Amino acid sequence: MNLIAAIESRLGSGWSVVGELGTGATSRVYLATRGDAGARLVVKVMKSGAAAAARSQYFLLEMQVLQKMRHPNVVPIADVGEAQGVLFFTMPFIEGETMRQRLAREGAFPIGDAIRVARDVATALGHVHSMGVVHRDVKPENILLAAHGAVLLDFGHARAPAIMPSVDSNDAKKYIVGTPNYVSPEQVSGRRVADSRSDVFSLGCVLLEMLTGQLPFAASSARESMQRRLDDPPPDIRALRPDVPEELASVLKRAMKIDPAERYMSAGQMVDALTSALDLLPIP
Repeated sequence: MNLIAAIESRLGSGWSVVGELGTGATSRVYLATRGDAGARLVVKVMKSGAAAAARSQYFLLEMQVLQKMRHPNVVPIADVGEAQGVLFFTMPFIEGETMRQRLAREGAFPIGDAIRVARDVATALGHVHSMGVVHRDVKPENILLAAHGAVLLDFGHARAPAIMPSVDSNDAKKYIVGTPNYVSPEQVSGRRVADSRSDVFSLGCVLLEMLTGQLPFAASSARESMQRRLDDPPPDIRALRPDVPEELASVLKRAMKIDPAERYMSAGQMVDALTSALDLLPIP
């Protein structure tokens, strides 16, 4: 019996793995269906091999983090299992598309939509941070736009000292954790431990991209992009999109401050600021 067949057996009668949805450094992600009921599951399977084993702690951490999360804007975990000595966990399949897919199809979001999505993600981050977890990889690919709102995905780069102390600030000295276009200045420099304010910065980058359809620190290379956030102030959103209200421009400017001490101290503060900006929009 191969691994996929073993996973299907572990999932139970009627379940079939029908395709691969994606792959990362430590895992492969599959779609499973049960034909008799039309049910669907996402199955995340730990990779084997020396390269993946060196970073397997992130897979284990993600699994443990998601087991503790219960929030409508955070992807939930359904079950944890093992097949042929390989760990996997399942998540419900949520209808929708990623923010990256919508940006690719439609470009910049309407201002109200951008604020609502950012507020949903900030609300999710508030819950995540209250559990002692820093996501460290907030980006359009990790935000699902579902019918009930935006859902935060993929905790494969998370930091949670209370849950798994071995994944701590020391890893920042070995390599940059996160995605170059969205990481905070402190993630780039490695001189500070990435905390909740790092996620606030990354969400600011995502909000700017939603409003403009452009990467916030576009450059010819990832290295140059990361260096720009150490040296340059964030782009002036009103120069890029003049119809952005001043209240929202101020939210963005504060979220993307180079110095973490000048940002919102919590995702909850950013939720309040986004709500105020949304309330000030003219009623269509």
